[in-house]
Amino acid sequence: MPRFTQYFRGSLSGLTIRPGKIESQKVISCLQACGERHNLRMTFTGYVRRFTGYVRTFTGYVRMFTGYVRTFTGYVRTFTGYVRKFTGYVRTFTGYVRTFTGYVRTFTGYVRTFTGYVRTFTGYVRTFTGYVRTFTGYVRTFTGYVRTFTGYVRTFTGYVRTFTGYVRTFTGYLRTFTGYVRTFTGYVRTFTGYVRKFTGYVRTFTGYVLTFTGYVRTFTGYVRTFTGYFTGYVRTFTGYVRTFTGYVRKFTGYVRTFTGYVRTFTGYVRTFTGYVLTFTGYVRTFTGYVRKFTGYVRKCFGEDTCISIPDIDAVVMVLQPSEPRITIAGVDRLTRPAADLRGPAGLTLFQDLHIISTVTKGDTASHHTAGRLGVQEEIIHNLDYCDILVLGEELRPEQESLQLQRSTLLGKHLDATNSTSGMSIYGVDSMSNYEQVIRQVHYHNWHPAQTPDRKFRLTCSELNGRYTSNEFTLEISVLHKSEAGEHVNHMVAPPQYMQVVHHPAMVHSLYPTRSSGVPSAATVVIVICIAALVVVVVLGIYHIHLTHQQEGRSSDTTKEGELDWDDSALNITVNPMEVRGKGLKTKQWGRGEGGIKEGSERWFQVNDEIL
Repeated sequence: MPRFTQYFRGSLSGLTIRPGKIESQKVISCLQACGERHNLRMTFTGYVRRFTGYVRTFTGYVRMFTGYVRTFTGYVRTFTGYVRKFTGYVRTFTGYVRTFTGYVRTFTGYVRTFTGYVRTFTGYVRTFTGYVRTFTGYVRTFTGYVRTFTGYVRTFTGYVRTFTGYVRTFTGYLRTFTGYVRTFTGYVRTFTGYVRKFTGYVRTFTGYVLTFTGYVRTFTGYVRTFTGYFTGYVRTFTGYVRTFTGYVRKFTGYVRTFTGYVRTFTGYVRTFTGYVLTFTGYVRTFTGYVRKFTGYVRKCFGEDTCISIPDIDAVVMVLQPSEPRITIAGVDRLTRPAADLRGPAGLTLFQDLHIISTVTKGDTASHHTAGRLGVQEEIIHNLDYCDILVLGEELRPEQESLQLQRSTLLGKHLDATNSTSGMSIYGVDSMSNYEQVIRQVHYHNWHPAQTPDRKFRLTCSELNGRYTSNEFTLEISVLHKSEAGEHVNHMVAPPQYMQVVHHPAMVHSLYPTRSSGVPSAATVVIVICIAALVVVVVLGIYHIHLTHQQEGRSSDTTKEGELDWDDSALNITVNPMEVRGKGLKTKQWGRGEGGIKEGSERWFQVNDEIL
């Protein structure tokens, strides 16, 4: 091995690396060259102060690692090697591991801080008895196998997207768990560890736990679905379980205080002999099966005299409640320049968000009448969680993110988890508090030119998913600098051939929150309806007026016909001796609305020949 002996002196079984003697790049090139030409098997007992190199593929064999690594910030693309025994010390690990498919027989080392990123872990760990002080990394997929875990983890605040591995025995110690687990479908044979505080978030747990005899001091997390097996000890339980469909063979544990929430319990309980000091929780639906449950009351007044109290059966009828309807409304499209997304404050996504809950209430008198429409009434309800999901490609952590200040959660019964697939805000609280928190969610993008338009979907739920809101979709369009300048130039100095009527539409595309000068379709429809109503009213009044006039004319004609009489036989006889040569004074009678009335006086001459 001429190339290997060029850098090292000594045998391969006792390799020692001293700080300052050789550069890391030379070590890597040497190991790669030796690994390609020779089947390298060695024991590493050296000391590495700082590792910042790059390893693309590692497929070698390490029999024993008992060295010391102070800081690891490198990049490992693929690890498919074999490590028989790891008893070293790693102070800080902040590297990146893309794929881990290797084999680790025994891990008894010490890791002070782990903040790296592991994309896929499909390896095999036979025994883990190490110590991990702080874990804040990110694990995308874990499908490995862990035979025995007896280590110590002080704080776990990482993110695990999918866990489908196998853990045979867990007897470790976990002080604080505040991480996020999206899906857990693994297998745990025996759990006898100790968990001091659990405040994490588990979306779905469908794994199998054969025996749980551990100790949990405080549980305040959130579990969406639990289908496992539990027989352990819990001091305080204040968490939230949406659905429990697991199997409990024998429960002999101890629960000091239970103040959680269980929506649906469909599991199986064979024997319950545990101890519950205080139960203040809430169980919405219980459809499980209890194999053995016998309860009786006896009062004894000595050794021979006892009175048995008969059982009392009671029936409780629960009426069907009115189902609420949750509605999310707001601006569904935002168009902003790229500078707003790169700013320190970012872009506020749901600034005009409104969440309301309405319930349909029908008439109590017509309860049995089908088809009766109810009245929509707004009610005040509490929500359980709201999820902001990223539609399409997930967020790129090095380029974009969703951010929410922790100060907005103070004074509220809410908590939030953030990942590349979105943000989840959970906790039983009022709609107004949810609105205040969601309005403070900001979207940051440090390279908007490399990212297409983003879409986010917001959904909320109450009573742990029984009532779900509508899916509110928000679309974000990035207006780049060239496009923004072109729009501004058109608005400031439009060409002669451009119609001025298009300017309001251009202003609206730049600033969608401002109202344009063109009336909306709803306004036009309302104006047309009002005009039609006025025309109908005027025509009705005119028709009534014409009808009234026709009735007056017909009544006058009828009265005139009734007052006419035959005056053909009426004669006036005058004494010619008294009125000869004189005029006769008479009065004229006429007809009016009230009948015959006296008219004005008139003189006329009487013919002397009337005798």
